[in-house]
Amino acid sequence: HKQTMFIPFAVAGIVFLFYGSSSLYLVLGVPALGFLLFCLYLVFCQENILYIPVINGIKTPAENPPSFRNPSEIGLKYEDVYLKVGKEPNQLTIHGWWIPAQSAPVSKCPTILF
Repeated sequence: HKQTMFIPFAVAGIVFLFYGSSSLYLVLGVPALGFLLFCLYLVFCQENILYIPVINGIKTPAENPPSFRNPSEIGLKYEDVYLKVGKEPNQLTIHGWWIPAQSAPVSKCPTILF
């Protein structure tokens, strides 16, 4: 709800847009109106601009370009990992890879989640 605290400022800017002086209109009215329109765009179009279900038609690792299908294609040892998330009936299975460190001690290697 942090974005809603800025809406009164945008409304005040719109009031000045119609009732304020010309210099005050330029300073407060135009930016406030732009901000209000931007907030409305985010609220009503958020699912379309924040969630990309399919990137360039790629749906599975097998459809990736060569050397991006699995780590063995570039010489890395790995294990397939499957994680179940959510509760039935909406439970999903997420596929990932565990790639253990090969040269450094495990305690000095970072863990990367993507």
